[in-house]
Amino acid sequence: MTRLTKTLAPLSLLLLAYACKIEEGTMPPTTPPTPTTPTTPPTPTAPPTPTAPPMPTAPPTATATTPPLPTGVATGPTAPPAKPDAGGGTKTDAGGGSKPDAGGTASGKCAADGDCPAGQHCAMGMPLNGRCWKNGSPEPICLAEDTRIATPSGEIPVRELTPGTMVWTLDASGTRVAAPVTTVGHVPAPPSHKMVHVVMSDGRSVHASPRHPTCAAAKPSAGTMADLSHGHAFDRATVSTADRTPYAGEETYDLLPAGATGCYWANGVLLGSTLR
Repeated sequence: MTRLTKTLAPLSLLLLAYACKIEEGTMPPTTPPTPTTPTTPPTPTAPPTPTAPPMPTAPPTATATTPPLPTGVATGPTAPPAKPDAGGGTKTDAGGGSKPDAGGTASGKCAADGDCPAGQHCAMGMPLNGRCWKNGSPEPICLAEDTRIATPSGEIPVRELTPGTMVWTLDASGTRVAAPVTTVGHVPAPPSHKMVHVVMSDGRSVHASPRHPTCAAAKPSAGTMADLSHGHAFDRATVSTADRTPYAGEETYDLLPAGATGCYWANGVLLGSTLR
């Protein structure tokens, strides 16, 4: 027993010393465990992008096929159709072709018939003054196209008159009466054509070809427009001026009322007809 005690005594002292050291904090600190890095959660996978449905395919465009034109048909603008002329010729609108053939067309200056094409003569009188003119055609001795004719319904442009239109005229006794138009006519005017512009003392005025007649039934002091001059007594007034002026119109016009005289009022001036 004594021996055991002696043997354990040193061990007891060693344990006591170790216990004291622990109490005094001299034991080396124990290294704390390294914290574990948290595991990153997996990134969620994005849902797949839906695929757009395919675009519908447009139907093929139908190509119109132009049928071939018949041989000889023009592909450009078509000229307006020809209009019948009172004397048997034709006329188309401006820029479309021929002028009326009824009254002939001045084709050039001349000094004799031999200077003109076949079927034409050299018209030396007024208003053509040496121009080729179609044989048998009336020369332009009529009214300007904007002349207004007196009618029971008011004044009407001469170019709008038709057979049967009622106009004022003189009867055999010199009385003003209404009568129907029996004939209307118009002839082409050459580029050289001139009108006589007569202005009356009371303000009336009219343009007519130089050889257009006055109204013989009224016993005028002059037989044609070319005979009128300043101071002439004419149609209840006197002539203030009677000048030759160039005519820009394409045609001249005239009419013939029914009755004994064939007279009518043009722009208020009493004149005769070239169609008698």
